[in-house]
Amino acid sequence: NNYFAILLTPTTWQYEAIESFINVMNNRTYMFSDYEQYFGRKRYSEMGGCYYAQRHAIAEKLSQLQEQAGAYVFREVYEGYVPTGVWICRELTKSALNTEPKIFNEQSSAMEYIDNNLRLGLQPHKENMSLIQSLNTQKRLKDYF
Repeated sequence: NNYFAILLTPTTWQYEAIESFINVMNNRTYMFSDYEQYFGRKRYSEMGGCYYAQRHAIAEKLSQLQEQAGAYVFREVYEGYVPTGVWICRELTKSALNTEPKIFNEQSSAMEYIDNNLRLGLQPHKENMSLIQSLNTQKRLKDYF
């Protein structure tokens, strides 16, 4: 009753996570998101332990690959979900990262893939996220050369 999509981008480290609980509580959808940029956070995430459990699994994988990347986690939780602690976020993130990755030549193709696999679609998630919106607009040094 969980779906995870993890987008790794060829950027410096930044991390953003969003959780969407769909009809799990009071037949409403609730979204929680938080992020950090290259230099980390100053305060504890309002998302709580799941934020850090997912972050840890991603950092561990990137360290194993000796890579740096931006990481965006889209998590949807569906009816029938039973809260069992943050370990589920860590283990499902690890599991997702250990499957054969889908490689996209264009960011738009990756976003389309995620959009097609989220029950809510990508738009409501993007509206509740901060960093993901800057992926298309933020200038990079290579843009000037």
